[in-house]
Amino acid sequence: MAHMIEENIDRVYSNQGTEWHTLAIPTEVIDEEVFDSLSHDIIESPVTCQVEGNTIELPNHKILVADMRKSRPDLDPSQQFVPLHVPKSGYKVINNRDVIECMKASFADLDVKITTAGTLEGAKKFFVSVDIGESDLVINKDRFKAYVNFITGHDGTLAMTAYDSVIRIVCLPYQECGLGDEEPSRIVQCDSQGTRQLAGGHGVSGAEQVRC
Repeated sequence: MAHMIEENIDRVYSNQGTEWHTLAIPTEVIDEEVFDSLSHDIIESPVTCQVEGNTIELPNHKILVADMRKSRPDLDPSQQFVPLHVPKSGYKVINNRDVIECMKASFADLDVKITTAGTLEGAKKFFVSVDIGESDLVINKDRFKAYVNFITGHDGTLAMTAYDSVIRIVCLPYQECGLGDEEPSRIVQCDSQGTRQLAGGHGVSGAEQVRC
């Protein structure tokens, strides 16, 4: 499963068809209905364990669980709660909806097109790829598209980030390849106050900060 799209739990939407892995859901427009199906609530709960019949509390940690009852009512009830991560108690959760709203604010009034959106690794990662036109990259007379990819993770492996790339995300390897691009010209990262700080360029909307 190199694509890291977990059956039933993950969904990937694309306006380019089913993609190479044939698992993407084709859609002409990635709209609010699509985003609603990807906007899972994240429950933060204390962590306990059983040791020799005793309940031990781990006060400096919490467990993150994706609650899909609203976003994915099509799932069997036994599949609607998905464990994501056991971080320290200070870990800040950035919901998928936060990323979506940040993307919207970044491109307000701009002529761009959302090409793909989805979750990976059993809802542990979320992405949106936005087509912003043609890039300056030309190989064998083929001009490549330019995208801004918005990503976040709920397992401690990714901060909420947005970056320029000629690769749109359709699976985990494509996400990793996009992050491997040399010197992306625009990066958005989330700080502890929930501000999306733009670095390495003027930003996708021409502002220094995007607060979502």
